[in-house]
Amino acid sequence: MTQAVVLTVLSPDGAEVPEAALLALIADVWQPDIGDVTDDDLLDALEDDAGYDYTLSQLCVGRLGYLSPGRAALVPDGMGVARGEPAGEGVLLDIAPPGDIEAVVDAYVRLRDAGALEPLPRPMNRTFL
Repeated sequence: MTQAVVLTVLSPDGAEVPEAALLALIADVWQPDIGDVTDDDLLDALEDDAGYDYTLSQLCVGRLGYLSPGRAALVPDGMGVARGEPAGEGVLLDIAPPGDIEAVVDAYVRLRDAGALEPLPRPMNRTFL
């Protein structure tokens, strides 16, 4: 992974974190290929139930996901769009509310099977799909 950022947000109990706004801000400013909002329980479920393996540098989405334009073009019908056009014309997907692990696993499988989570070709000659 040549361009990666992990943003960990710790907040007081009961405080609402504006996750979609934070992801949209990063997408607008940085224009990454992919981004997501996730947690340990979601990652565990993706590994256990959908075959996701972070050790292989596989891409995934969490309860929110950002996809660059090339990836956005592969999004299956019926995936919820939270914000249609961050910079670069990608999409911000509103996949599931916190705690809805089954919906995230289902969305991950649908996006993976549609090709939206394919890794960039090696040797990497571009930063977007």
